[in-house]
Amino acid sequence: DDSIEKIKQREQSERKRYKELYNVDYYDKKLYDLVIDTTNLSIKEVVEKIIKAVK
Repeated sequence: DDSIEKIKQREQSERKRYKELYNVDYYDKKLYDLVIDTTNLSIKEVVEKIIKAVK
């Protein structure tokens, strides 16, 4: 699909730009205090994980 390809191209472009400008790869999970894969979680489950991590 053309729209999916455009999204992928934009994502690659943004990732490259962040690396060039800030020397940061925002896909590097070490940059974040908390990473939650929300693919298969409800909002309630996400909130519970956040609360648990904050405690």
